[in-house]
Amino acid sequence: VSHALEPARLDAPKSDLLPRTLSAANLPMPILEYKTIQGQPRSIDFHTRRKPVLINLWASWCRACIAELKEFAEHSAELESAGLEMWALSVDQIDVKKATPSTTATSLLQSIGYTAETGWATERTVELLRLINEHLFDLHKPMPLPTSFLVDAEGRISAIYHGPVTVEQLLKDLRRQ
Repeated sequence: VSHALEPARLDAPKSDLLPRTLSAANLPMPILEYKTIQGQPRSIDFHTRRKPVLINLWASWCRACIAELKEFAEHSAELESAGLEMWALSVDQIDVKKATPSTTATSLLQSIGYTAETGWATERTVELLRLINEHLFDLHKPMPLPTSFLVDAEGRISAIYHGPVTVEQLLKDLRRQ
């Protein structure tokens, strides 16, 4: 018996990471360390802020990151009036293969009009966020850039965005809190 074989269409495998995931676990966001643009060590304590916070991991060499931050800048008044505090933490100084001078990231932010809080993510911070991501999704893959964590006014993770998030989606998720 002869079986004719036909070519099959192969689709790219679906990503294990959803672009937007709402957290039902109500995990508290740990205190995150970062460095100011000037290199001074600081931390963000989400339990004392009493307002929603978006932590955005980005890099100056990431086009999607820049487009996302530009959208945030263009809608900064709208985001502020919604009560959102934003922190753009650059990973530029962590990856030695892609490391860029600090002036590259800061001048880039200035050129797109981004004026919210900024700083340099530390290796410890990226590791903590990676562990949270792995815990919530039971995945052991690198986080994409950009990745953002939306933290509610009680200091709990309410959403994680793998890839760019729109201002419209952020505002919807803030209203859901």
